[in-house]
Amino acid sequence: MARRDSGESKKMKKTRKMVSQLDENSRAYGSLQQGVHIAGYALGRSLSELEALLQGDKWKFGSRFKTVNEFLTSVHLDEKEQLRLATEARKRIAARIKELQPTASVRKIAKVLGGSKSQIQRDVPRGTANSSKTGKGSDSKSGSVPKGTSSGIKAANLVLRRETAKEDRLGKVAADEQRVLALKPVPGKFRTIVLDPAWEYAWLSLAGRAKPGYAMQTIAQLEALDVAAWADDLCHLYCWTTNNFMAEATRLVKHWGFQHRVLLTWIKPPPFGLGSYFRNSTEHVLFATRGETTTRHAAASIPTHFEAPRGEHSEKPEKFYEIVRAASYPPYGEANQRGDRKDFTSLFCPVTDAPEEFKPVTEAAE
Repeated sequence: MARRDSGESKKMKKTRKMVSQLDENSRAYGSLQQGVHIAGYALGRSLSELEALLQGDKWKFGSRFKTVNEFLTSVHLDEKEQLRLATEARKRIAARIKELQPTASVRKIAKVLGGSKSQIQRDVPRGTANSSKTGKGSDSKSGSVPKGTSSGIKAANLVLRRETAKEDRLGKVAADEQRVLALKPVPGKFRTIVLDPAWEYAWLSLAGRAKPGYAMQTIAQLEALDVAAWADDLCHLYCWTTNNFMAEATRLVKHWGFQHRVLLTWIKPPPFGLGSYFRNSTEHVLFATRGETTTRHAAASIPTHFEAPRGEHSEKPEKFYEIVRAASYPPYGEANQRGDRKDFTSLFCPVTDAPEEFKPVTEAAE
């Protein structure tokens, strides 16, 4: 009996040890996910605050700091000890990843750890990538594929696709820049204006946006648009905006001399788009007016939301134009439309030299 009790006790101890190890692993994984999330959020928030303080003379705090260098030094962005620890940790993690999966893409590792490809190549000891070929239990059969090769190839192909897509997108942006540079505003007055601003998305993280393949404009350049020159004394304005630019769109509408009246919402079908905090499934139109004008009688039966299928990137659904025709008065003018419509006049026409204020901008260098 004593031996049996002793055996059961050892078994129970072993089980408890295994459970404890699993709990510790789960805790470590949870802490890792939480730490990465908090660190990313904290860094992004800190950099946003820094950018805000560098506007104008805010960074001086009255007369506390005389130079920008003095201010930046007080922020401790160059903490050498923190950088040293981060660098050492990056080296250890990169080496371990290569040890576990020799075929893992160096570019992918660099992206995950926040370093450059050349840094990771320096961090990973030579011969690590070939360790599986000489280690015990390696497969020596001709034509065999080492364990992990499949996922490594997938990662490499993913990187290649992203790089190719990036080059293609930048080519489209450059071509669209040339097109926009050869445009100028048309003369004329319109009872209804539809604007789809080419919002500059450079400040958004990749997680919060889908990078557009067309020329973009800053808020200052959009403010420079002389929308009043197109607007009749009694005019309706439909200004498209995404969730990220709702506040800017509201300010722009007022800046252009219109009063915001109603928000129309386009509800899109799945798959949902990217987002900074939530997944985007909607796009919006700020309806505004100039002068003492109302909508047509049909608008009384039109709700403030509509469902319609997606088209090409930035393409607006035909359902929206049906709403505009039913609720607002012709003549109709439109800027930045994806296609031509017989009853909508393009607010820009080609010329040799376009006005400087309509010069587009591209996203920040990546």
